Parts: sequence; C-alpha cells; structure tokens
Amino acid sequence: MVSRKTQLALCGVVMFAVSAPALAGHYEAGQRAYEKRDYAVALREWQAGADAGELESGYELAIMYRDGEGVPQDKAKFFALARRAAEAGYYLAQENMVASYHQGIGVKADDAEATRWVRRRAEQGDSKAMRDLAWALRTGTGVAVDKAAAAEWYERSFLYDDFNPAVVPHIEWDKYPASAVTYDELVEKGDLPKPDLKARFRATLARADAGDGEAQFQVAMMYLIARGAKADRAKMVEYLRKAADQGHAMAQLRLANTYIQGIGGNPVDEKKAAYWLYQAALQKNPFAVSLLGATYWGARGVAEDRTLGNALMAVGAFYGDRELARMVRRRRVDGPPDAVDASDAIAYKCFAQGMRACLPSAPDGP
Repeated sequence: MVSRKTQLALCGVVMFAVSAPALAGHYEAGQRAYEKRDYAVALREWQAGADAGELESGYELAIMYRDGEGVPQDKAKFFALARRAAEAGYYLAQENMVASYHQGIGVKADDAEATRWVRRRAEQGDSKAMRDLAWALRTGTGVAVDKAAAAEWYERSFLYDDFNPAVVPHIEWDKYPASAVTYDELVEKGDLPKPDLKARFRATLARADAGDGEAQFQVAMMYLIARGAKADRAKMVEYLRKAADQGHAMAQLRLANTYIQGIGGNPVDEKKAAYWLYQAALQKNPFAVSLLGATYWGARGVAEDRTLGNALMAVGAFYGDRELARMVRRRRVDGPPDAVDASDAIAYKCFAQGMRACLPSAPDGP
C-alpha cells in the first residue's frame, strides 16, 4: 500500500521543512527559558504571548500555574487558561480538559463532562479519543454503560487510526492497528460482545449506498483492511471518492493519499492530491493540514511557498498531528531566537479566522 519511495520523498520534505528558521515569538522564547529552568523569563514570555493571543503560550502558561513553577500554584487559573486553548482546538489542552474533569484539577470533578470532551475529539475523527470513549461506554465512566456502543466505537477507531506515512515512514497504512489486541482480549473475556463483522459490513454498505458519507468512508476502510469484506483497493477508492465528494474530511485526506502513492487504480498525481488535501485542511483535519504544508514547502502539485508550508505544519501539529508536533516544536525552539518568520502571522490567522482565511485559492480540482 505504501510506496517506500513515496514515504522517503515525503518524509524528506517534512523533515527539511521543519528544520527551516524557527517561527519566532513568545512561545519559542518561553520554551527555551523553561528548558533552562529560568521560570521567571518563561513566565514573562508566555504571559506576553497569551496577552497577544498566542494559544500555545497561553497553554504553557496554564501548565506553570497548575504545577506552581515560577508562580504560586493556581489551579483555577490553570483551568481557565487551558480551557481557552481547548475551545480553540488545541489538542493538548483538550486532553487536559479530560484529565482536569476526571481528577478535579481547577474545577469540580465531573466524569460526565470529561467524557463529553472525549466524545468531542472522537467525533472529530481522533482514533485515540474513540477508544477512550469506548472505554467510558464499557465502564460507565461519565455515561451509561453501553457495551454495544463501546464495541462500535472500537470498530470505528480501527478505520480512523492515525496515519501519516510522510512523518512515520515505518508504519504501513494497511497494517491492522496494534490497538486491536486489547479489543480482541476484551471480546474474548466477554467484556464486549463478539462482533459479527460481515453483518456490520453489510449494514454499513447499505447506509453507504443510500448516500451516508460516514458509512461510505467506513466501507472504504473495511475494504482496505479486509474487516468484514475481502480486501479490494479499487472499491476502497470508489467509496473514498463518494465520501470525499460529500465533504468527509478523512475520506478527502485518504483519497489524496491514493494520488500521492498511485493506488487503487488512481495514478500518481500531485495536483489531485493537493486538491483533496486542501479540501480536508479547510475542515482542520490535522494530518491534511500538515501534508498540505509539506506540499507548499516542496512545490508538490502547487506553487512553492515555504512560509505558508511552515505555518501549515505548525497548525497541523496544533490540531493534533502528534508525531509532527514533537518535530515542529523542537525545530522551532532550536532555531535562532531572533528569527522572525511571516509564517507566525499566517498560523495565527488560521486560528483566529479559520483555515479558508489563511489559505490561497484552492488548487485545481480533479
């Protein structure tokens, strides 16, 4: 499924891009100071960044208040700052909302509210959150016990599992997720009902053929990993196209991947890949935003724009591309402290005004 040549080529684009000059700002200065345990400077920089609307700075400032580093511990202030970043879509802050409500950090403990935050990320397509929601439904944490629904969320998570061959080249897109082992053990012990995969596929296919975009995406992925159906990559592409045409962000991302790699009957076509990445990026799909950044940085199907490329990779990391997030942060912090990059302004425009406001016109359609 994943061409090694394509993996290495895209990986090179991303790795080289994030080694470009750092995105200058209070966040980077604060991070450098924090790593030296100069909490006074970190506090000053992150407070200035938060005051200027830098969501990452606000989040890091929140953590300082939570842990009492450089400031008197103030968990209520931590929660208020973290929630602001979470509402804006910062995945680290959203995950902190879950922990805060479960443990009562800066807010009254409330498992139901924690589970609502988990569901929010699950419904955005986060496969990790889907499994967390399945756990909550299985155990009755903040929600009524519903083992059938738990099993459904586990099944859905396998179809959405994070993939980004450009950043994680050793992971094969069609490899069955390791997380299934835990699920299988739960089924074997009787903690979850045994799935009838063929029946589930038939039911999902019926909804897909009736025009349900989510069902069309799931059918495509079932054809990919042979979950309830025989593997059929041509059928996978057919249903990805149907879902993508209806605006399904993850289907758009994975349809782009078929053009990046030339699979399922689709030829390698960087322009078509860029078009579908753009459509998914408009919906803040983190992996699509990151890969769209790589396409602009490396002129892969679009005109070269390295400033925009850097900005989009930072935005993708912000919204939940976990693997890229570590790389982007390290490169930003290690860059020249006085480097001023226009990509900062683009990234903040993405956050404040939406993706459409910070992107150029769409690449030519398929």
